Amino acid sequence: MENIKQKERACVYCGQVFVTNNARKKLCSAECVNKYRKEYAKRRFAKPEIKARVKTYQEKNKEKIKKQKQEIHKKYIQRPEVIAQMKEYHKKYMQREGVKDRTNFNARERRKTEHGYIIDLQRRIKQRGKTNINYEDLYKLMTGTNACYYCGKPIFKLGKEKTIDHKIPTSKGGTNELNNLVVCCRHCNFAKRDMTEKEYFEYMGKVKNEKIK
Repeated sequence: MENIKQKERACVYCGQVFVTNNARKKLCSAECVNKYRKEYAKRRFAKPEIKARVKTYQEKNKEKIKKQKQEIHKKYIQRPEVIAQMKEYHKKYMQREGVKDRTNFNARERRKTEHGYIIDLQRRIKQRGKTNINYEDLYKLMTGTNACYYCGKPIFKLGKEKTIDHKIPTSKGGTNELNNLVVCCRHCNFAKRDMTEKEYFEYMGKVKNEKIK
């Protein structure tokens, strides 16, 4: 067996140099492959002629697409073990939320409960900051204080009065760590916008002085 020569190549996506013996390999890792495929799909399906072609195909083959979806549903979801898992999950969910009838319980009503609001808040914080926060820490933070961090106003209702804010905004490099999160009233949260903690306190001082004058 002859030794296959290995060559250095630059990755098409990230530009990093890697060694390979495959003449067709253009990407250095699985991450680059996935990212490149996603971007390629976006570029390809963003073209108006391809969008029009997909729409015409979907309109012409509505029944065919329905049948394919039904077959996938039967094959993967309507299995007895999957159904049993889903039933167990729904039972636990109903007990946790304290709901008797699942049919009349939607996402909007779930957010009204303390547990549901904090879960929704946890999801939104993760999306904005791109880092996760522990549910227990967030629950302690939200339920542990009943006064606004900035103005000292008493706040009790989650969502309507009591909100969470970043001392240093994520747009300015702030994180989702507990030392960067505070509980505040809705008014201060909207008034602060993308200011830091220090900048907002200075702004509040100026507003107070103007009112006194």
